[in-house]
Amino acid sequence: MIEIDEFVLELDMILGLEEMFFPHFHEFLVNKGQVNDRILEIYTKMVDDFFKKRKKALSFKEIKKKKFKMINLSIREYHKKVIGEMLDLYGILSKDITGILLLTASNAIQTIIYRNILSRISSHVFSYLSSPEQTLLQAKMTESFIATQKLARSSTPPNNPHYLELILNFAYFQKTVLHNDAEAINLIAVHLISVQKCQNILTGKEQILSSRIIQLLRDNCANWSL
Repeated sequence: MIEIDEFVLELDMILGLEEMFFPHFHEFLVNKGQVNDRILEIYTKMVDDFFKKRKKALSFKEIKKKKFKMINLSIREYHKKVIGEMLDLYGILSKDITGILLLTASNAIQTIIYRNILSRISSHVFSYLSSPEQTLLQAKMTESFIATQKLARSSTPPNNPHYLELILNFAYFQKTVLHNDAEAINLIAVHLISVQKCQNILTGKEQILSSRIIQLLRDNCANWSL
């Protein structure tokens, strides 16, 4: 029992790092209404880390089954606590993005970036929502993806890293949420053809990010085709 308590305490300490950041970010947004690239980069990393760590915290595979039976109720309660934290933060972040960031976006790229972040956090919490909530979120995500893809197609080259991330997120959504493997694979394949035909030349950080996402798209397409 002591070992488990210490394990939970350790997790709480690790999971608490991002929680110290988000209230300050929310206050900053309310006062400023917009962010620069560096702050947005930190914010995006914090968001991803927050949900990844909590998903990992929900997995107690390393605890022996014998001990797991002894503290089953405690584990269940801890799961509920962690899921509650994810859903609470999702509510705050989605309001910040839709109610502040998207409304103050000054160009198409910023809009695509904010919607990409929103789609990622939505995917993180989707499986923990009730069935009616999942249906509603699924409809919202589909509408958002279609609108954002239309915006990206008309304003950015297909090898732009933010456009590529949109395709990556949309394909993941099709695969894991809608369970439409064929559509996910086709979405990636069609876009990769557009990338090959693209004459736009990227340099520096954009080129590195673009190459990484293109490789992820290729890997996903190959793995999902098996």
